[in-house]
Amino acid sequence: MPHRPLGDFAAVEPLLALCATGKLYEVEAWIADGRPLQFSPSEQRKLRRKRPALQTAIDRRFHSLAALLLANGYDPCGDYYEYLTDAICAKDREMVELLLRFGADPTAVDFCDVLQSCERSLMDRFVGLGVDPCRDNAVARALSIKGRPILGFIKQYRDRFPGLQHQIDIALHVFVVEEDLHGIALMLWLGAAMC
Repeated sequence: MPHRPLGDFAAVEPLLALCATGKLYEVEAWIADGRPLQFSPSEQRKLRRKRPALQTAIDRRFHSLAALLLANGYDPCGDYYEYLTDAICAKDREMVELLLRFGADPTAVDFCDVLQSCERSLMDRFVGLGVDPCRDNAVARALSIKGRPILGFIKQYRDRFPGLQHQIDIALHVFVVEEDLHGIALMLWLGAAMC
């Protein structure tokens, strides 16, 4: 289904209230009337603080509301907000899959957040979608926060992504500066070398 045209905030505000109060049938009637589901991204700070309808659905883990909005033309890439990260951090695989199915951009996600979820299936899914785990030093940042849970990921993908070695080296440097002996030992076990 094509994405619906964006409306102005005043036209969408009643929908936001319906979503916030969980009134699924009223949202369905709103959609049937052909009214807008999203408002145009604004430069006004006040409007940027307003929760879009899809964000409310994701925060509340209201899958049926999210599915209703997306199936009826809500563009998951049409807001100022990137939705996948919240679903990933909540470890809500169903919501992640729903967003991806309706066109959310997997490359917009910081892969460090995927790694910090410690959900191996999510890590594999995003790599399978073409996300580069080395972009923006995502693996190095994740190693310095949660080293041990992502060691298996690194071991599996090391040959496919030669840049992972550099990520390990960066993490070792961070652990040396922080004088974190456990982190240093883990990175040396992975084959890190001082930069």
